[in-house]
Amino acid sequence: MTQLRGKSSAALSSTTRLTLYLLLLLGLSLGSYPSYQAYLRYVEVRGEVDALQVEADRLRGEAAIVSQLRAEVASLESSLAAIRWPEAPEAGGAVWLAGELVRVGWKLRNVSVGKGEEGGGLTETPVTVSAERVSYEDFVRSLEAVKERRVRLRGLKLSADRKGDLAGEVVFLFLRPSGSLAVPAGGGETP
Repeated sequence: MTQLRGKSSAALSSTTRLTLYLLLLLGLSLGSYPSYQAYLRYVEVRGEVDALQVEADRLRGEAAIVSQLRAEVASLESSLAAIRWPEAPEAGGAVWLAGELVRVGWKLRNVSVGKGEEGGGLTETPVTVSAERVSYEDFVRSLEAVKERRVRLRGLKLSADRKGDLAGEVVFLFLRPSGSLAVPAGGGETP
């Protein structure tokens, strides 16, 4: 009977071990399935995060370009606001020009205003000045004086006498904006 007991105890022990091993394998296989699903979900979310990171980096680059462009626009707008445009020739600009030329040393005979032409956002109005006498030095100085106010030399018909003084006609071109130059406040941002 002891032999029987020993055999049944050994059989029971090996059956118990086999059952435990089977339960362990079953537990591992069932436990690994949720872990595998979690791993797949992790890989999927990681791919989405990587794609969002790439998009965020791209948008950061674009935002840097936008801020740089806004700074350039603000600089250009401040330069535009700083331009000293002459008055329209028919509204006092021709009188200003004649006064400026006389101040520098010109002796004038006549000043006449031509018809303005629009082009490229600017109106160009010719003003013809008939000079009785002007020295070459005064002529050059006067060009520098009016250049700051966007008045350009368009053409001239001058003759020099024995002393080197000039006489004849000089055509100045007044450059003015065709429309209003409203500069938005805040560096280019519009409401």
